[in-house]
Amino acid sequence: MKQPNLGINYTAYGLGVEYLLDKYKVKPINTVNIYRKKVKRMALLLGYSQKKDTLVTKTENIFSIMINKSFQISRTTGLTLGGLLEYQDAKNVENVKYQIGIGPYIGNEFFIGNVRFGQQLGIYVLRRKKVPNLLFQNYYLRYLLKEHWVIGADLKVHGIEADYILVQLGVVF
Repeated sequence: MKQPNLGINYTAYGLGVEYLLDKYKVKPINTVNIYRKKVKRMALLLGYSQKKDTLVTKTENIFSIMINKSFQISRTTGLTLGGLLEYQDAKNVENVKYQIGIGPYIGNEFFIGNVRFGQQLGIYVLRRKKVPNLLFQNYYLRYLLKEHWVIGADLKVHGIEADYILVQLGVVF
């Protein structure tokens, strides 16, 4: 293992070619199965993480509140808008202002039954002192419990470095 782990944080594009040896026919569907667009979904999520600070060799707690609005655009995908408020209990930062991060974000979401996978890109309007740059990425995997509850995990990334993994519990309305 080496730090930072650069293998996860880059975009790749692919190009492919397909050739069929045997022709086949697709039977026409008599009725078109149009998906029913769900109502726009909003979630309020509370999160917690522990992060080891290598400078002071102490574990720091990170608390977050996220508001996430999802707009379904197809049967399996959606767009997300939201905002983040986070607090890092940093031991070597005197001013509380430098322990708080606030930022809006935009992203996309994939629906697989009750599972949601999303990717989001945001910018800090107020940044914690230990954050290296203004842009952040958020990758999440969430599971919808019942109708109004969600649990999940988020990976927070700053630039090319994965920062921390956050465990979340939220309410959907």
